[in-house]
Amino acid sequence: MMEDHNAPLPLSPGTKVRAFQIEKKLGEGSFGIVYAATHEILGDPIEAAGSADLGTSPQEAGGANRRALPEPAQAGGIWDGVESEPTPAPETEHLSELTPAARTATLALIEALTAGFGCGRIEASLSPNRVVKLSGHLGSVEDSIALRIRLRALEHVDSVQDDGVQIFGWPFCQVIATLRDVLAHADESVQEASILLNKTRPLYREGEYLVVTAMNNNPGEAHLPLDYVNTAGDVVHMLPTATDRDNRVEGWGQFAVGSEDEATCRKRQYYQISAPHGRSLLVAVRSSGPLLPGPRHQAVEQAADYFSILAGAIRSARARGSNEIALGYQFLETRQ
Repeated sequence: MMEDHNAPLPLSPGTKVRAFQIEKKLGEGSFGIVYAATHEILGDPIEAAGSADLGTSPQEAGGANRRALPEPAQAGGIWDGVESEPTPAPETEHLSELTPAARTATLALIEALTAGFGCGRIEASLSPNRVVKLSGHLGSVEDSIALRIRLRALEHVDSVQDDGVQIFGWPFCQVIATLRDVLAHADESVQEASILLNKTRPLYREGEYLVVTAMNNNPGEAHLPLDYVNTAGDVVHMLPTATDRDNRVEGWGQFAVGSEDEATCRKRQYYQISAPHGRSLLVAVRSSGPLLPGPRHQAVEQAADYFSILAGAIRSARARGSNEIALGYQFLETRQ
């Protein structure tokens, strides 16, 4: 029997691949070997397909106005990538560069494949040596594996690097998917609102103050409701509120919510990070008129209920001829 020196070496139980630990081999086929693996921090089980892409030497990856912003415990960076890229071949072994026509066609296929996930946002590039580099987020590990397999099946793609892809599961993916669905075919000339934080890196520690600035990136006046979603599926309404009902912003204008100055905090609503910690999502839906009649009766409510109502309000606004609506969002993390 001939020995295939290019065949991937099997991974034994207990082997660590990034943030995952191999539990057992499930099967083998022309696509490679399928393993059962478990995230070491979250304990989430997955099936990892295609051991050729896992590599043969996996490594472990390295007051009255106060409103707390809690969310269930969740490890930061919950997806560190099950699959690690094989060592690049020497420059002399690289495949020849694509012709302009082949490159254009391949990029079109990549764009179509990366757009096929309802709540994902993926950016992709194709290097001269036919490596697809991905960044952004998807809704599940299964989506990440499926996208990788589909991209690797393209004729002019040699390998896929997805270290920049993170998994944002329930409820974040569902919130984004719901809003994107009702905003499909909206006026593409309307720019989404920018959401800026009072920290360069979107990471907050226990007790720190959260200040959010929302920007209207369009010439006309807009309404910008601002909401905070946690991993429990709760939404905190940051604007409008019972005490601050006006969420209008002039063209090219902006507003800030929250404060990190203690003297100011005694006079206005402020937001301070508290346990439990994890990932959270800020959402701002820009519209030319108010989508809802006023502030919500509850300062905190279930995201599934609220965003269903908001989606219905968007449909009604579009049915009345208002198409100047755009979705803006920003992820952040909180830790002890």
